[in-house]
Amino acid sequence: MSGPALPLIAQGAVLILPLKLNPDPRHLPWRLVMDRGTGLVIPAITQGPEPTATPNNGQDFILDEIASALSRGTSRQVLTESSYLSMETTQLFSPQLMQLL
Repeated sequence: MSGPALPLIAQGAVLILPLKLNPDPRHLPWRLVMDRGTGLVIPAITQGPEPTATPNNGQDFILDEIASALSRGTSRQVLTESSYLSMETTQLFSPQLMQLL
């Protein structure tokens, strides 16, 4: 089958679908941050305490979720999150993420 490379999404998985403004909002105001591959979704976990403060923006929300998965997730969840973070596009998060961890 041809088409974009999509991540394997298992039933019951908890994921974040990161969005950005669509450059042509006439059809849809938002679009996924990435067009293909594992970066389409960010792994997340359901357990753990709520954030101590309301995130100021979408990036802060995503960073809180990533930090939560890395600090409280199972070994498999940490590995999945680490794989997501190894992508070049997430290197911008490093200083802020280290403060949260």
